Amino acid sequence: LLSELIAQTDSRVQIHCLVRGQTEAEARRKLIDSQSRYGLWKESSALRIQIVQGDLGAPRFGLSDEAFVQLAEQIDLIVHCGAKVDHVRGYDAMKPANVTGTQTVLALASLRKLKPVHHMSTLSVLYPPQFLQRGLVSEDDVAGPLQSLPNGYMQSKCVAEHLVQHAGERGLPVVTYRLGAITGHSKTSVCNLGDFFYSALRSAVQLGFADDLDTDQTLVPVDHAVR
Repeated sequence: LLSELIAQTDSRVQIHCLVRGQTEAEARRKLIDSQSRYGLWKESSALRIQIVQGDLGAPRFGLSDEAFVQLAEQIDLIVHCGAKVDHVRGYDAMKPANVTGTQTVLALASLRKLKPVHHMSTLSVLYPPQFLQRGLVSEDDVAGPLQSLPNGYMQSKCVAEHLVQHAGERGLPVVTYRLGAITGHSKTSVCNLGDFFYSALRSAVQLGFADDLDTDQTLVPVDHAVR
């Protein structure tokens, strides 16, 4: 997503990236290492990337009041793609990053000036059985019902969607994207090997056994998703 934003925007556009780290230098190194791992890092991009050293799940992202206000004054648009993804731990473990983090994004978007928010969600916020008979899910279908979603990740992303929806009803420009499982790049095949889908495939090959899951996987190449 960062690589695509750099490629598709004017060279004068600055992109602020929230990255965890004990120091700004450590956070910058983490970002460069991640980009390099996928063959995306370009030294020419460095001047366009502003590191925001912080934590998605912390109050104000771990920033001081002054730094949070300054960030709100500097930026014009937010692409909220950060999340904690874990299909084992419960809601309480997912809440800081996925729910509180989204609340902080919306607060930042409302501070000083209104900033459009592009919110990355997941198809997992929808409970499939209620759509089976109709055979169709609309973009306007409401996330949930919360009590029917089977794990903490799905529940936390459902709550986050409702927060974004309520913010939109109050006048904040918002849009939500419900993505399926993100797979490798359609041309280079580079992918996140720690992803649930690839981890499940790798485990099945190594063990010689596979789960008998009655489920569909909606696979989306990462380059298509970010475009």
